[in-house]
Amino acid sequence: MAQRVDGNRLGFLAVSFLLVCLVGLFASYATPIPYARGMLREQALDDALATANAADPKAALEAMRDRLGDQAHIVLGDTGSLAERVATARREVGARVTAEGQETATNLRILVVVTSVVCALFGIALSGVGARRE
Repeated sequence: MAQRVDGNRLGFLAVSFLLVCLVGLFASYATPIPYARGMLREQALDDALATANAADPKAALEAMRDRLGDQAHIVLGDTGSLAERVATARREVGARVTAEGQETATNLRILVVVTSVVCALFGIALSGVGARRE
């Protein structure tokens, strides 16, 4: 016996597919965030390196403390030259950006997979597959 096409079921099924699409769309916006943060931190490190020619390099670096964030203790430290400290901070930024990017990608993949499975189950439930008809 053929099932009658129900507009409500089709609407709910369409919404379940659209939900997966929306999750993918939101994921595309979240993906570049770690890399954008890394670029801002790299710019701060470039600016810190440029303070070597300032009249008071220590004061200029201290004024950049907030922009340097977690790398401030490295750049403002007393071990090695400014160029060496900035190079060390760059390596740390690169490692952190890579780790954050991989973590974000993994979390987004999990989000898309879980949402897809839930929406598929929702669609199956709405379509009535496996339901007994008498």
